Parts: sequence; C-alpha cells; structure tokens
Amino acid sequence: MSVFSKGLTAINVKTANYLEVTKIKTYIDTLTQESNQIKMEVANQAYVKWQNGQISLPDDMTAKLQMIKDKQNEIELKKQEIERLEEEEQRILGSGTKQNVVYCTSCGSANGAGNRFCEKCGNALVQM
Repeated sequence: MSVFSKGLTAINVKTANYLEVTKIKTYIDTLTQESNQIKMEVANQAYVKWQNGQISLPDDMTAKLQMIKDKQNEIELKKQEIERLEEEEQRILGSGTKQNVVYCTSCGSANGAGNRFCEKCGNALVQM
C-alpha cells in the first residue's frame, strides 16, 4: 500500500468517525434536552400539587419549593409595581387606555387578558 493510499484511508476513516461522533453527540444533546424538559414538567407538577396541599414531601424539597413560592410571590409584587407605574404614567400623561395583560405562570410572558393559553409556551393562563 502506498503512502498516498494510507494517507487517503486515514482521512476517510477520520472524516467518517468525526461525522459519526458528531451525530451521536447531537443525539445525546437532544436526549438530554428532552430529559431535562420531562424533569421540569415533573417538577412543575409536584410544585402545583405541593402548593395545593395534595402531596407531602421531605423537608429539603419542601424548603426548596417554598423558595420557589417566595420568588413567585416576589415576581407578582414586581408585576403589580410595574402595573402601578404604568397607571401612574397614564394618569400623569393622559395617554390612551390601559390594555389588560395576563402573565404566564410558566414562562412569564405577557398575554392579552382574553387569552386562555400562553402565546409563547401554550400553558393554561390563570385569569385574575
């Protein structure tokens, strides 16, 4: 076998292996993302059940869920503060009418008050 043939064979093997390894790594990343999404869904379901008093969890998990609840309460307070500032601006400047907005509890995006589902993630919206 000539040096040229060995070199060409090495390039072919390396290229084929590189492509296969890249394909496998991409598949692993996809599986990891899907797994993480399922974990988030399970965690969200557990959080909702815990918040509604439907399940009891170990103290370490309860503490973390309480931290989530505290942060979500703080988010709601900040949203109310934004609303207050916008209303104050409208009162002072006399600009237009305020459009009612409902924020998604899953992704936080703003949606029209008439929407039943989030335009961004599809989560059912809680009407206040």
